Amino acid sequence: ALAIAVLLYRRDWLRSFQLDVRPEGRLLGLGALWIVLAFPLALLTYSLNKALPLPDWMVQLEDSTNSLIEGFLQMDSPWELIATLFVMALVPAIGEEMVFRGILQQNLERRLRSGVAAVWLGAVIFSAFHLQFQGFLPRVLLGATLGYLYYWTRNLWISIGAHFANNALQVLAAYFWGAEMAQLETEEQDSMPWGLVVGCTILFGGLAWHLYQITRSSSPEAIETQSFEE
Repeated sequence: ALAIAVLLYRRDWLRSFQLDVRPEGRLLGLGALWIVLAFPLALLTYSLNKALPLPDWMVQLEDSTNSLIEGFLQMDSPWELIATLFVMALVPAIGEEMVFRGILQQNLERRLRSGVAAVWLGAVIFSAFHLQFQGFLPRVLLGATLGYLYYWTRNLWISIGAHFANNALQVLAAYFWGAEMAQLETEEQDSMPWGLVVGCTILFGGLAWHLYQITRSSSPEAIETQSFEE
């Protein structure tokens, strides 16, 4: 992702990705919280996804991908946890946000002349990229959530922070409770209480409105407080 950024934007790549500005701490925290609140809703969409018939090759491809991920999530020491957080949480958060929000979504918005359309089309492409079709709809939701964070704030650090929070929570779940619990596609997670799903969904919607309001009422300078170069 870094090589692509440098090739496409040369010396202005930091500014083109809005990575030369320090994000507001409040927005980083709210973005991470928004991702957490989306998790029960993602489980609901996963249940819908499971009802869709998929060809055998898609199921087999996903099984092999999940086995590979579970192998990475086998951790036996705090040092392995730190290394896994770096490899499975931080690096994908930075790389995927630069590619899918920083490059893809920006270009889609220019071509489609619609930020909302760019968010959702980018989310579909983001989900397809992962080649995990039994979790396709939940990852579309994740991609759209990250896409809206970038669309509203125009600061890639906000979506990177939220993406890292999502990945890090799964790594921590694997470390403390086993690799199976970190995977979205587990039978145990189907038993999540409906009250929790409904409550988190309401909070998710409320926080979305709050994020929209505070970013629309703030100037870009207020959101992206100051340059790292200062």
